[in-house]
This record gives sequence, structure tokens and C-alpha cells, in this order.
Amino acid sequence: MSIVDHYDAIFHNPVVISEMLETFYSHLGAKEKSLLLAYLVLPLSMSSYSKESLQNLNSRSSLRTFLQVNDRIIGVQGRIKTYWQQTSNALQYSLERGILLMDKELSITTTNAFSQKTRKGKKGKEVESLAKIFQPLDVVSIYRMLGVKSL
Repeated sequence: MSIVDHYDAIFHNPVVISEMLETFYSHLGAKEKSLLLAYLVLPLSMSSYSKESLQNLNSRSSLRTFLQVNDRIIGVQGRIKTYWQQTSNALQYSLERGILLMDKELSITTTNAFSQKTRKGKKGKEVESLAKIFQPLDVVSIYRMLGVKSL
């Protein structure tokens, strides 16, 4: 294996990604079909285009203000496909561990076993900000505003 392969194995590890998803859902709250939002977390929080703006969002920020600069969502459809498998693996890992729970409406919630203090990692700020700007909107509106037509 090359250095790039080792880096990819560590960086896209389901355990690491699951911590990001757990942080996201702990700040999102209950929302119908919130499972679908998991596939937006990695493409938006790990992109160099949107990372800095997510770090600098304030309490008055919304998805509309985030989208005022088109560069932030350039290539989001392709990035969703790139991170699809890693997101699915991380979701499965969190669900199997019992940290995330899914109900019949595909709504994801965190359990009491999740500790925000121990889980807040390097990507915590971006993921928290993403959850906060997604909170007031329904899933269909979020996908429509981002211009994502399919998963």
C-alpha cells in the first residue's frame, strides 16, 4: 500500500466519520426523513469551498446566507456520490452501536450514550453549523436549495 492508500484508509474510516454524523444529529434534533441529510454532511463539511464559511457562521446565519456565494456548493452532486459509501458505512456503524436511532419515518436521533464533550473533534464546528442551518427547514427544501436532484 502507498502512503495515499494509508491516508485514505485512516481519513475515511467509518469510526471517524460516524463521530461527525453523531455530532451532526445531536445538534439537528428530530426531523422527518433526516437520514437523507447524512449524505450532505461530508460533501459540505469537508469541502475546501464551504469549510471556512461553515466555521464562521453566526447565530443569525441560515441556509440562504450560506448559499449567497455559489462557490460553496460547486460540485456538491459529485461529492455526494464520492462520499456515498463512506457515509453509509458510518451510519451503519453508529446505528449498530446504538448511538444513533432510526424510526419508521427515517428520522435519526442520538441516544443518551452520545457525549458531545468527548466527541467534539476537529470537524465539530463545521458539522454543528451545518446542523444549525438545516434545523428550520424540511429535507426536501434543503435538497432543492442546494440543487441536488438525486442521491
